[in-house]
Amino acid sequence: EPAATISLSKVSGNAALFNGTVNRTSLDLKVTVYYSTYPNISVYKHVGSVSVTEFNGDDFTLKVNGLVENTQYYFFTEIICNGVKIFSEVDSFVTGESDAYIDWESGDNIEGEI
Repeated sequence: EPAATISLSKVSGNAALFNGTVNRTSLDLKVTVYYSTYPNISVYKHVGSVSVTEFNGDDFTLKVNGLVENTQYYFFTEIICNGVKIFSEVDSFVTGESDAYIDWESGDNIEGEI
């Protein structure tokens, strides 16, 4: 079982929210979402990222702001646990109109917000 799992949970006009779960305690755990408008996404070209390294419990969130409306984004996640990297497959989502903005719930714990 990986040290953590993370998945896309909401997309609005200019933001995407990822929810994750820490599956086992680790002194050295970092979760990163890399995103791009390029299908052949790589960590070297045209990529944004947001990371979380401090976990206050079993659940965590990452919020990516500043996305362009009505645009397809490609993303993958990287989980580093004690120096071992695990990458997800590349997936995608499409942002919506700004007037379709989702109100983030007040209880959402937005860690690693950029």
